[in-house]
Amino acid sequence: MALIAMGLGQASEGARAGPYHDYALSLNAHPPAGARFRPDLEAILAEQANGYRATQGRSSLKADPMFLAAARAH
Repeated sequence: MALIAMGLGQASEGARAGPYHDYALSLNAHPPAGARFRPDLEAILAEQANGYRATQGRSSLKADPMFLAAARAH
């Protein structure tokens, strides 16, 4: 999920709008009973992904709030 949420912030505003966007934001605002988000786990996954990218000579990715919302909705 974190990999999906990271580095994809290059999408245009037009690509960000739409029914799924609204659905994801609604689900994030009102998750199912018992569900919870794990920002601590998201941070660990992002750190590991960027650690691997560094070993490959790649720059770090920065999480984009829109894609974090989509990943959390999944």
